[in-house]
Amino acid sequence: MDQEEITFNNQDSSSTPLSSFPSSQVLKTQGERKSKRSLNIDFKKLAGETYDEEDVGNNESLYANRHILTVIQRSFDPPSNVLQVVTDGSILTSTNLADPSHPLSIHRPIWIQDNAESIGMKLPPPSKHDSTVTIREIGQKIGMDHPVTVMDVRTQDELDGWNFCDICEYFEDDDRKYQLTISPTRSRARAHRSYVPRVLNQISLEFSLTDLANHVRSPQFVRDIDWIDHMWPKKRRLAGDYPRVQYYCLTSTAGCYTDFHVDFGGTSVWYHILSGKKIFLLIPPTKNNLILYEKWLCSKDQSEIFFPDMKREVEGRDELVGVENCVKIELEKGQTFIIPTGWIHAVYTPDDSIVFGGNFLHGFDIKGQLNVHCLETRTRVPSKFRFPSFVQVMFYAAKEYYKRLREPERYGRVHQDELKGLPCLVDAVKSWNVNPGGDADRYGSVSYVESQCLEELSKLYNICTMKGFLQDMEHQLRVVDIQSGSPRNKTTGNKLKISIKVRDQNETKSKELIKSEEQPEQSKTKLKLKISVSPHKRTTESVTIKSNDDDDDDDDIPSIALKLKKEEASSSLGYTQRQSKSISSDLISSMQNRAEDEEWIPVQTETGTKQKRSRGSQSSEIGMTKKAPSNKKARVKKVPEKTTILQGNARSRLMKKLKF
Repeated sequence: MDQEEITFNNQDSSSTPLSSFPSSQVLKTQGERKSKRSLNIDFKKLAGETYDEEDVGNNESLYANRHILTVIQRSFDPPSNVLQVVTDGSILTSTNLADPSHPLSIHRPIWIQDNAESIGMKLPPPSKHDSTVTIREIGQKIGMDHPVTVMDVRTQDELDGWNFCDICEYFEDDDRKYQLTISPTRSRARAHRSYVPRVLNQISLEFSLTDLANHVRSPQFVRDIDWIDHMWPKKRRLAGDYPRVQYYCLTSTAGCYTDFHVDFGGTSVWYHILSGKKIFLLIPPTKNNLILYEKWLCSKDQSEIFFPDMKREVEGRDELVGVENCVKIELEKGQTFIIPTGWIHAVYTPDDSIVFGGNFLHGFDIKGQLNVHCLETRTRVPSKFRFPSFVQVMFYAAKEYYKRLREPERYGRVHQDELKGLPCLVDAVKSWNVNPGGDADRYGSVSYVESQCLEELSKLYNICTMKGFLQDMEHQLRVVDIQSGSPRNKTTGNKLKISIKVRDQNETKSKELIKSEEQPEQSKTKLKLKISVSPHKRTTESVTIKSNDDDDDDDDIPSIALKLKKEEASSSLGYTQRQSKSISSDLISSMQNRAEDEEWIPVQTETGTKQKRSRGSQSSEIGMTKKAPSNKKARVKKVPEKTTILQGNARSRLMKKLKF
């Protein structure tokens, strides 16, 4: 329709209830006119338009989604507790966000009420005859034949087979904008079926490879911290091979609604209203809210449940616990909005709107991004709705942060929030690390990315294995913690890890007990004590004390073997009373429980105290009832270093040597 000749009144949009119009009256525009569209498209047929008889007479049936009425009418929590309002866009910089003393934080939503230029954005210029960029002008830059995916607001399902030209025609369709009221010759049911159009939403058009990308730029602070810009290899990016999630165009007609969701991969979002209006419902990613969100995602009645109404039982509390701090805000034309990592949100569109936005990963909330990735894995989100090449981005980020830790003057300093999340990143990369070879020849695979990272690290720091890289990165993090006086260095001292392996004659695998004790703060190394016991064969056992800085590098660790004599087995653990002189009673009693997780830490280190297992470990009885023959000679374990024979209470002498 000719936009130069016709101006529409937003109050006459399809969001107006039918009951507000008098009977037998046709809602018209300012003056009689005819459509000048060259194409006549039956959008109802194209969208598979159907209506249920039971919806007639229900207020919710006047809206495309049953939850819209709740969004409009319900009162929510005040946004002042969580929302950051910025009236001067010049203060929104990456430097201020990285400064822990600055009031602005990337962990809470930011509402920028200043113009786009104040935060370094670039937008396409409007036409000469209108102050707003029209959808057809956008279509000319993107390409009218560009395919788009449309979502049905009622069912939240996607519809294929549309292109941007269809979107333009849908925006300008008279039947969508102007609803006919109920005439005397038509029944109420027929009026609903005929004159309430299905509302369609388009929110997934990424345009970074179109001409529109030359006219749009994200906020400057986003470009300063975006991992796609700074962690992804420049060579691959220049070749157009990178995750394309940075620039989206969203075209939503009045009445559109997107149900509650978290943006893929825990990405943060920048969101600029080019025209129209948006209403957001925001919920912070607290532990309770994320548990309820996951429960809601897995519910078979998800579409019927309004997420803020979800509740769950909590142990120790009589009443059910619900969603915490759901807030509502309205964004107007020209305003920009930043949604942080993991925030659960829903969006309602009261007026036709055009929005530019994008997703970005960053280093200020690494743990939150990884948590969302794990949530998507648990809930089996299809790959097409997840962040593309998420694992590969994590490998590239780990490599770049390692370079910054090694040479901060050359590659840049690591900020405080980034340091907090790097241990989580290292653990994640360890879990994703694959064996050498595999599909390393396949371009873009995880093995291929690993080989790329190691190739660069070998040239810079002579690191040739992923294991060596991750171990040295952990070492660099410990060095930074010590230099910065991190609180966790004061509370977490060096530990003596005692590993006791017991082989039963009926078992093929040895059972292991790990016992850890705090060492004095002045001790610079971690010591590990290993005791191997095989009562049915051996009468002499060896004990090795060694540094635990690198558990897997036994060749470089100095060790001392302590030989312990053993006569015969007892009925419970294979030891007689004579052996109590060689192995202390508290060490034997601690074998009653087994911890498979080496992070298991005892509550106290004194004799006779109870030990505490970490979450995820399992306990089992290790009692051996069969006696071992005492007339056989035992094989003594060979050790390369100096050997010392301990007499009397071995553990007490050991503790004395270590100054416990």
